[in-house]
Amino acid sequence: MEYYGRVRRILPWISLGLGIFSAIYMDRRPERAPIIAIAAAAGWLLLSIASVLQSIRSKALVARAAKWGAALGSQSLVQMSLFFAVPFFYKATRASSILGHWVFVGIICVAGLITLWTPLSDAAMRHPIFGAALQGIATFAGLVCVLPLLGFSTHDALWIATGWTAAGLPLLALVRRKGRLAALAVAVALVVGMLEGGARFIPPAPLRFVEGQMGTRVTERRIIGAGTSFPSPPEQLICYTVIAAPRGLQDHLRHVWRQNGAWRGEIPLEIRGGRPQGFRTWSTVRNVAPGKWTCTVETESGQRLGRVTAHVGS
Repeated sequence: MEYYGRVRRILPWISLGLGIFSAIYMDRRPERAPIIAIAAAAGWLLLSIASVLQSIRSKALVARAAKWGAALGSQSLVQMSLFFAVPFFYKATRASSILGHWVFVGIICVAGLITLWTPLSDAAMRHPIFGAALQGIATFAGLVCVLPLLGFSTHDALWIATGWTAAGLPLLALVRRKGRLAALAVAVALVVGMLEGGARFIPPAPLRFVEGQMGTRVTERRIIGAGTSFPSPPEQLICYTVIAAPRGLQDHLRHVWRQNGAWRGEIPLEIRGGRPQGFRTWSTVRNVAPGKWTCTVETESGQRLGRVTAHVGS
């Protein structure tokens, strides 16, 4: 018994070391996307099974092993989803000035840190609120990040992640028989929030804004006459942006043009991933009037990747 107690005391430290190693050296190639998608989607089911097993009062060895295995498996799926996604969200946020993007990255980082310490993770996953929140964050972040690698647009990935997360919350509450109305209310609020433009607070992972410039023409896929200030209105103004994406990803974006804050046009773009330097794309406006011109590159859902600004005239 004394030996068993010593082993139990060091197990959390072993788990912590393995978790940190996994977070740093995890294989994040696009080929891993199907595994992460399954882990993110299946988390609700395994957490529900773990909750049912925890409610069974039995000291039988088989029952205890099943409880331990389900709890550990649930923790592993959450870790896998979060650790895979965190670097992609961080890279997508580095060029962002949107506070909501950094808040989102902070939330998934904190969630990942919680899963590293097994006693803390186990206590959180058993809690009716924290457990649902931890699984919800992992599900949402994991699916948003990896579904574009499986051929879905960022728009579709965002809505699939929202729907799956919203469905999982009341499911878990139903299994646990606690907080069913609260879980349903949060699920509805999540969907309504996305309908009302909540996507703009979500970093556009796995896409990444590399470079943006304003110029007067493009030659051999390079911007010419680039600058942030034009003394007199040019014949045309070109917004040139470079977007990086993992190999195999194809998506539709848009350039949204504004003059002095007023909408002046929206031009659809198509990008393909795999080029280390990023995919180059551009759009043009003519009849340029004096003022402050901005060109924002966004996903179809309104997730902002970056913005380019130029002042025209005095």
